[in-house]
Amino acid sequence: MLKKVDKYGHPITLTFEDEDTFRTSFGGCMTLLSIMSLMIYFFIMLSTAIYQTKYTITNSKQIMNLYNDTNPY
Repeated sequence: MLKKVDKYGHPITLTFEDEDTFRTSFGGCMTLLSIMSLMIYFFIMLSTAIYQTKYTITNSKQIMNLYNDTNPY
């Protein structure tokens, strides 16, 4: 079953067991690991975007009396 999932199989010029790529169990494990890690990364980024945990909005207000201020702006 893992061999059927292998996306990194090497193409071969002849056919091997009626397949034109040689798939391995290790390649299937690596494919599943890469898919799971991409899904975990996607869900972490989605939750960060929804809950906005990394971002804070701050407002600042500065009142200047330009009538008495002599500094050029």
